[in-house]
Amino acid sequence: MNYRNILSWLMLLSLFFTISVKNFYSLFDFYWFYPLYVLVILIAIKTIGIRQLCLNRYTKIVAIIGISSFISLMINPYPFLDFSKQILGFLFIGITWYGFIKMQWLNKEQLLKRYVQIAVFAAFLCIPEQILHVLNIHITPLKGAWLGLFRCYSICDEPFFLALLISPVFIYYMGKINSLLLREKLSLIIIAIALFFTFSGAAWLGILIYFLLTIFTVKSVRLKIIYFLSLIAILSMMLMYHGTQKRIFQTIVLFKNFPAIPSYETLETYNSSSRSIYLNAVVTWMQFKNNPLLGGGLGSHHLAYQKHVLNQIKNPIFKHYNASDGASGALRWLSEMGLIGIFILGLLFRRIRKTSHQEIKNSKSVYWLIRLIHAGNFFSHGSFYWLFIDENSWFNLNADNEKGKP
Repeated sequence: MNYRNILSWLMLLSLFFTISVKNFYSLFDFYWFYPLYVLVILIAIKTIGIRQLCLNRYTKIVAIIGISSFISLMINPYPFLDFSKQILGFLFIGITWYGFIKMQWLNKEQLLKRYVQIAVFAAFLCIPEQILHVLNIHITPLKGAWLGLFRCYSICDEPFFLALLISPVFIYYMGKINSLLLREKLSLIIIAIALFFTFSGAAWLGILIYFLLTIFTVKSVRLKIIYFLSLIAILSMMLMYHGTQKRIFQTIVLFKNFPAIPSYETLETYNSSSRSIYLNAVVTWMQFKNNPLLGGGLGSHHLAYQKHVLNQIKNPIFKHYNASDGASGALRWLSEMGLIGIFILGLLFRRIRKTSHQEIKNSKSVYWLIRLIHAGNFFSHGSFYWLFIDENSWFNLNADNEKGKP
């Protein structure tokens, strides 16, 4: 195995195994794979040149994000460090994955195949993990869930992140269920079991929305029936779980008084998921109302949370409710970037959807649906892999258009 194969496996593993040193030197979270990313950047500079690596469609979009946030910084000052960390993160991690895929050590089919292999392995580990939990042997944090079962982590740092990363593989297999080999059917079953063991409502909701959006567009009648039955099964499972019913009801009740901040005593009577999404939605509204065009600027959401939530409730327990990531990719992006952020999202998703590889398109779609629903961390757990995996959508589009001209 040559160094390219080793680095490729490590790059893909970095999406799942994200151990870090929290608040490294009081500056940022330091992940184990940062030295690996530096190495990949250096190899990319030598291979494709610094100009191609640093002056491309992606870095132009980051420049728009940076200028927008810098203007916001001038209008509503907040610590420059919070802004600079976000921009550096976009540049460092984004350029790493851009360069890695641009070098084309693996084509998109090979990248997807290896991702699927790691996802199935991570999903499989949930089975012995769950058995050990039931036997009262806890090798991962103990989080009770339903039917006497526990939430599983596998090699990820949160059950939700595991669900986020394996959901695209679930859709990948479902999209070609008519032609699955025996081992692929077994892999699909393992992925489905692991998704269940994560007990991630956000992931199942994303899959549910995906089925709703695609059930009328797939051509295969058999696939339509499978998608419909899967949709009914997922919806039934979510509604049968008393925790889901409780979250839906309490979230609706909370939003009846939007955007008021309830008292600590009132909030304490609601479940943490409902509190989290409500409080972060209020912060997003406040940021958007103050500056609808530009939002508060990159890195500003947790500071706005301090201002609009913690300063009113005055109880430290609420500082843990997803203040750093907005509880939702959509909420945090709108909070920090405003209407120009919606425009940038449009540019990004236009790139994301420009792929002729249907299985990649399907997998990316459900991944980004789940991210917008819940995952507000911009940099970790696969965001740049799923942004750049199809090189034609970023690198060769102009060349393809030129070839099509008479």
